[in-house]
Amino acid sequence: MTKKLEVIEPFFGLELGDVMNLSDDEKSYVAEYNSAYKENDDDDSSVKATYSSKCSISVDYAKELIDEGMLKELIDKSEPFINVFDEIDSLIEKYTYDLNKVDTQDMPECMKVEQRTVMLNLIKVLNYLKGLKK
Repeated sequence: MTKKLEVIEPFFGLELGDVMNLSDDEKSYVAEYNSAYKENDDDDSSVKATYSSKCSISVDYAKELIDEGMLKELIDKSEPFINVFDEIDSLIEKYTYDLNKVDTQDMPECMKVEQRTVMLNLIKVLNYLKGLKK
């Protein structure tokens, strides 16, 4: 069961591109909108109008609307899995490289000392975290 559905044909006051989310009990899909028109953003007392809407449809009806071409399933394109310890190794390598380049940069000595200190501390923390691997 997909977590999100996108409206591709307007219906029930929903517009093209609106997204319906699967409810916590997984029995319905819900689209909910809240907005307020304000005269002046600095003062809460200046709200002129509010608008709220909620559209809820059953999972079975959502399937019918998908078949009819009114809704489409949105596939979650999550980021690929990144092993935290591989990322730590990568960052240690990057900070070590940056640390070795500090002396070649054209900047005052006090800034070089600060940059070295920051890089060394970052490397220490990353090595500590890497040591937690079981």
